[in-house]
Amino acid sequence: MATLGAMFANTGVKKAETPPQRVTKWIHYTKLKDNAAQYCNERDKDEIIALAGLIDADNGVLQQILVRKIKNDQYEIIAGHKRRRACKYLVEEEGKKQYAFVPCFVENISDVKAEFQLYSSNSHHVKTDYEKMHELERMKYLIETYPEEFPQIQTGRMVERLAAQLQMNKTTVGEYLTISKNLGENARTAFEDGTIKKSAAVEMAALPEKEQDALLSAGVTAQKDIKAYKEERLEPSEEDIRLFYEHYIQNHDKNRAELKEYLIRSYGKRHSCGTGGVIDFDCSPKGIKLGKSKEISWTKFVNKINEYYPVHKKEETVREKEKITDAKYINVPDFGTRNETENIIPGQLCVTDVDMNVEEDIPVEDKEEYTPKYFLNEQIEKLGKMEKAAALAPTVLQSTIKTLERQRTIVKALTAFSANTETANIKEKTVKLMQPELPRFHNTEERRKWLENYKDWGVWYTDNRIGVTYYKYEFQDTTVLIVEEYKSEYSKYGNAFFHLVGGPKKREKNSYGVPRYPYHERYCRHSDSTTELLEFLKAIQK
Repeated sequence: MATLGAMFANTGVKKAETPPQRVTKWIHYTKLKDNAAQYCNERDKDEIIALAGLIDADNGVLQQILVRKIKNDQYEIIAGHKRRRACKYLVEEEGKKQYAFVPCFVENISDVKAEFQLYSSNSHHVKTDYEKMHELERMKYLIETYPEEFPQIQTGRMVERLAAQLQMNKTTVGEYLTISKNLGENARTAFEDGTIKKSAAVEMAALPEKEQDALLSAGVTAQKDIKAYKEERLEPSEEDIRLFYEHYIQNHDKNRAELKEYLIRSYGKRHSCGTGGVIDFDCSPKGIKLGKSKEISWTKFVNKINEYYPVHKKEETVREKEKITDAKYINVPDFGTRNETENIIPGQLCVTDVDMNVEEDIPVEDKEEYTPKYFLNEQIEKLGKMEKAAALAPTVLQSTIKTLERQRTIVKALTAFSANTETANIKEKTVKLMQPELPRFHNTEERRKWLENYKDWGVWYTDNRIGVTYYKYEFQDTTVLIVEEYKSEYSKYGNAFFHLVGGPKKREKNSYGVPRYPYHERYCRHSDSTTELLEFLKAIQK
């Protein structure tokens, strides 16, 4: 008869797997050496005495010291420097020999791993802001320099990796890395000894090293004072303005009176920016930012150019002065420059005070007021004044007639432009009203089908010169989805490109803290992926 043991002998029951066990090794405290990279030491001897009292109360060290062997009978401490010093204090100063041998775990790891573990094991200590920066600085260096030692943490942004490793906020990690990268030697020393706090160090890191030193010499160490200094003093330097002017503007500076308008049109309205060239710059309709300076208005920027590159007005000729002296003129509007070959009769009526090149300082904030119709009415009014003045003159010069014709041409052009603009606006509103209502999606397949049928939205714009047709759908949250479709004789698919523009900046993020779909303030030539568009359609109907 089979025994009970025989019945279960071949049932395939497996034993529970046990993780590898660490073996405690008792090592004399004199053979344990401090790690040269250790930076988080005790504040004073009282801290060691207090820890020694706890060890004595517990009758021993409760947590083993982590070490690695460096010589035959010597070990380098990775974690546990204070515990070792507390045992030394108990033996040498209190005569308690039972604490001479300390429980240890011996690791067999490389120099790089040993230093990294030193930083990660110090995470629970109370540290100064400088020590936290030093810790992140060195960990970043080790991960980047020796990637083979850390294969498990080689994906994602460095800030995110370090934040996850040390259980810190990503913004805080980014600030410490900024301080580490940009703080000058003297400011770094001040940060280490506590003269400047972390918030002040972040502000100071945005300044050139010379300005950091100047602030320290002046005793400016508080965050609010450094911030105030930046706001008051960080205007573009003369050198930066000259660099930008000479490399980007000088060849186009044909008429200084029109320079501001040219800058807004060419750089401001396009939000132009540049990095990696002779100077970094960032432009907006309001002004320009050069390098690390704050933004200044276009008016102020042009004034600086006038200061550094003055335009010398042509002096009046003797003949022109004689004309003004000999002729008796009535002070009415002048319609243009007089031709020197024309005979001027003393007492002849002539126009002298209508400025044909009025430089207006139009504030960007009030741009809604300055429509094509506004400028048309302005030029019609100007034409009326000119015609009225000409009608009062007993004799009208040929140059005056040409100026009148020029002004009438301006009015005609603005009339046509205004009419076309109004027509375009009406068409735009009509297209928006005609777009089909967004259906309620129940699954991913319905969302995908709606994207594929973008032609149902209606054509927004067609450019036959390059063979492209645009389709547009405007959502209630002000986001616009633009489809750019190119003609293709060879492929039925793959010739449409989708672009999300505008809408709320706040985006739902995935578990890694990455937005599920992108945000583009302006039209971007890079197409958004189908996955991102599906996430967007899902988000707007939550």
